[in-house]
Amino acid sequence: MKPEQPQIFGLIGYPVAHSFSPIIFEYLFKKHRIKASYHLFPLQPEQLKSALEGMRILGISGLNVTAPHKEKALPLLDSLDDSAQEIGAVNVICNQKGKLKGYNTDVIGVNKTLQKLMPFKTKIGQAALIGAGGAARACLQALKELSPERILLFNRTAKKAKRLVGQFNSSLPLQYRNFEKLGNFQENNELDLVINATAGRNPVIKKAILKGLSRGSCVFDLNYNLDYGINHSFDERFCDGLYMLSCQAAESFRIWFGKRADTEEIYRSLRKKLR
Repeated sequence: MKPEQPQIFGLIGYPVAHSFSPIIFEYLFKKHRIKASYHLFPLQPEQLKSALEGMRILGISGLNVTAPHKEKALPLLDSLDDSAQEIGAVNVICNQKGKLKGYNTDVIGVNKTLQKLMPFKTKIGQAALIGAGGAARACLQALKELSPERILLFNRTAKKAKRLVGQFNSSLPLQYRNFEKLGNFQENNELDLVINATAGRNPVIKKAILKGLSRGSCVFDLNYNLDYGINHSFDERFCDGLYMLSCQAAESFRIWFGKRADTEEIYRSLRKKLR
């Protein structure tokens, strides 16, 4: 009898070298005694279609998906779960005997992070959302549960932002604002929450995050490897993407293996490893 071959999982995107996902899944595979490996696959947009065909042919069991492929992967898959269909983006793919199904776990990750970040907030007045991609869509979906009085969407590409406003403003009080005016807006307006749903390192965003914290806003940055030099007195009002990543990893694990993984345990293990 041939020995059982390890299952292959990984992350596709560009860039991916900074990702902590291999640390998490190596921990989960070891803990649950699963014979599997997790790899980083840097992938340019023009390589996406070939890569997903390769997933079928080579029998890669599952992939996580990050920028810039979350939206572009949709038409290349055989089926989608409700969340991926509604948001218009995928971040998990499961290979089911050669059929590729896409899922979106971003809403779960955003929801749980906001619950952790803002347990004392019963009502949000104004919120600012920076970005208009797949992650921003998930944030808007999650914000529906918090019922903010107004959400201001800041994005470098006006056309993309206005299209997103058109999709969501029937269910949310969503308004577009010029990206370059983000700092000026904060000077004259109170924000209960600032969310950065972009993958970039734009100095305007860094300034907005630090200014938001200094003015009493809660801040959620979906990135988890950026150094803002944040004062420890702000810790309870600032969440980076590490907790969201832990939530998403737990949900990916459930999708791929049908087994529950503990988010808090993943988060503690990750923080310990990074220290």
